[in-house]
Amino acid sequence: MLGGTWTILRARAQVARNTFWRGKIVRKILTVLLLVLMIGVSYGLYRFSGFVVRGLRILAAREATRDLFAQIGSLDRIFAAVPSLTLTSFAIPMLLSSVSFALSTLYLARDLESLLVTPVPVRSVFLARFLEGLVPTYTILFVLLAPALFGYGQALGYGWGFFVALVVVLLFLPFLPVSVGTLLTMLLVRVIPAKRLRDVLTVIGGLFGLVVYIGSQSLNRVARNLVTPTTAEQLLRFDLPFLPTSWGARLLIAAGQGDLQQVLVFGLGYGLATVGLFVVCIILAERLYYHGVVSMAGTQGGRVRRRRVSASGAGLFRGPIGAIIRKDLRILPRDLQQLSQLLFPLAIAAFWVWRILTDTDFTSSDLGSSPTVVDYGLVATGIFVCMLIASHLGLTGLSREGKNYWLLHLAPIDPWTTLWAKWLIAWLPFGVVGTLFVALIGLLQRPSPGQLLQDWLLFLLTGVGVAGITAGFGAAFPRFDWQQPKKMTSARAGCIGALLYFIYTALMLGCVAGPTFLGPRLGAWLYAAGWGAAVLLTGLALWLPLLLGASRLRRLDV
Repeated sequence: MLGGTWTILRARAQVARNTFWRGKIVRKILTVLLLVLMIGVSYGLYRFSGFVVRGLRILAAREATRDLFAQIGSLDRIFAAVPSLTLTSFAIPMLLSSVSFALSTLYLARDLESLLVTPVPVRSVFLARFLEGLVPTYTILFVLLAPALFGYGQALGYGWGFFVALVVVLLFLPFLPVSVGTLLTMLLVRVIPAKRLRDVLTVIGGLFGLVVYIGSQSLNRVARNLVTPTTAEQLLRFDLPFLPTSWGARLLIAAGQGDLQQVLVFGLGYGLATVGLFVVCIILAERLYYHGVVSMAGTQGGRVRRRRVSASGAGLFRGPIGAIIRKDLRILPRDLQQLSQLLFPLAIAAFWVWRILTDTDFTSSDLGSSPTVVDYGLVATGIFVCMLIASHLGLTGLSREGKNYWLLHLAPIDPWTTLWAKWLIAWLPFGVVGTLFVALIGLLQRPSPGQLLQDWLLFLLTGVGVAGITAGFGAAFPRFDWQQPKKMTSARAGCIGALLYFIYTALMLGCVAGPTFLGPRLGAWLYAAGWGAAVLLTGLALWLPLLLGASRLRRLDV
């Protein structure tokens, strides 16, 4: 097993070395610059952590600040809890992402099929993929965490045993959370196909990100009740003695102080919790891992479900444009990764609306600003949400076809037909979500019918330009060779398109909102000039990107 593992890892290292030496000079320069940046960040963290520890010890010894530190508590106790809190804070994200890590590394890797046919045991493939997948994790640990703890130990005057133990503890730190995630993944793949499990995890990750976002928005309320001594005591509560990360932290302190008895006790516990669970993973890998990989072969296909289109649907979307739209609207809900990217902005919008309902008194005449400012603030919020959804739909419009785009390319339809279908799908969020948002503004603020109509037209008109930019650049720079749905958008389409539609949206808000504030002073003609400029700007944002996309599609070699 170890020989096969070493063969695979050595081959992967040779491939990485040859890729670097035979790559372009620009990539070599960027790699060297990245290494220099990592070294600079590590040195900065090393110096900063030592500076903070020494500075706190100096302040605690002074008469002027002695009372303040007496309220906080024992500074030595706080310093002793720092390694435990640091190791735990790094281990928790690894534990949360361990299932996704094991799934992408062990089951969805592109070179998995070629590795499984090599004359090595299955455990060698498992162990090699496991260790290779830990390279980014070790990079983060030894670039960010190790220098900070090195500076911490040096500032406290710990001996050389601390630094040796630190390297050992960090080497074993990922084994515990990643082993738990790997065991859970191998059990789940026996029940749920790997690709379907990936989609489920994407949805769960999106929900977790939403929870984190809502929590971060609520921190300002909690922060008002935090006092420095109370905060210190609450942080010390996370130094739980039964966690394996706390055993590793106590091993560091014991090694730094030269306490051999504590080193043996905590070292044995930490080794059994990390390396012991890793060995269990290797023992169970042959049967569980091989069974999960073999089960993936039967999940590639499926029964084709035919769906009849009602007469009303056929009348609404007739012709080639309607056929493309119906196809995309059927495919989008089936991909949970794409569906989560579309639902996340809607969830954020729902949270913002809840905050507006709970934090704003719309019956009061004094809202902290003029009603016009509040109205355009709500409109800008709604446009931003629609823009996030339209950006994904438009920039990935052609790329969603994947390698099957040649069927659409050889069909007897003009590229403009395809572009108009993709443009209409990208515009739909503004037509549907924008209309609902304007209706909500009408219920909350009760503006005049003219102002409400102006807000609605601003939504629809801005959507025309944003959909034109995203669909046009998505067609001009498509990416048909993607392997994961989150990598559909090419770098050029994402960078150029995002920059242009943000600039366009800002100009649209300026053209429409500017005359509202300046009109009473300069005259009513400014309203017509603002809307005229908005219509002209929208025409350019619609026509020029689509023209670029159509010309690129005609020259595309599939």
